[in-house]
Amino acid sequence: MSIVFDRLVTLDSSLSSSSSKLELVKILRVLRSIRLITTSEALKISILSLIYAIPGIVDLSIVIIMLFLLFGIFFLNLFKGKFYSCQFSGGLDEYINNSQVITVYDCYNLGGRWENSNMNFDNIFEAIFSLLVLSFAESW
Repeated sequence: MSIVFDRLVTLDSSLSSSSSKLELVKILRVLRSIRLITTSEALKISILSLIYAIPGIVDLSIVIIMLFLLFGIFFLNLFKGKFYSCQFSGGLDEYINNSQVITVYDCYNLGGRWENSNMNFDNIFEAIFSLLVLSFAESW
């Protein structure tokens, strides 16, 4: 039913207001999986073991958050303000030697912008976010 209704909504935009009413029908499809859990003993044991493991998972999450907070404070003191660099627009990077840029004022005098990198340690939230990205081994 939902596939047919989705096709009708794409064809006629006046039906889009009634599409929110059928969202309930899509949510009710989830109940089929709950019925499967009640009939299968192996799934019931798996779901119950996941539910019983929630307090341990919460405790471990608190320890990990405290560890990230500790390392975030350490790296905040070590690297605060050190990830700024001079960025040039219009392809001027090829013609300007980066050894000429030492301070912010050198960057502005050469026509550049003094910008911070996306991942930095300038405040505790950015530090924790940078540590999370590094710990997930993505984007570094």
